[in-house]
Amino acid sequence: MTVDLYRKPAKSAALPPITPTAVAGFVAGLLEGFVIENNLSEIEKCANQASPLEADLAKVIADIEAKDWANAAEELVAIA
Repeated sequence: MTVDLYRKPAKSAALPPITPTAVAGFVAGLLEGFVIENNLSEIEKCANQASPLEADLAKVIADIEAKDWANAAEELVAIA
């Protein structure tokens, strides 16, 4: 079997735009899955671990408002 190195790759399918409605639908589906499977303990762990992120995200927002893009980007990378 030979491979044609000069063949154009197949076009990939375009993803739908990420909108607030799409995000809300994703989160709703995720939570519905947790509720249906009754993973309350997993939801509680996730919610409790989110508290430290609040301060980090506040720093990012403050940096963005101050147009300090470098620090905002560094903090976002650290959060990720």
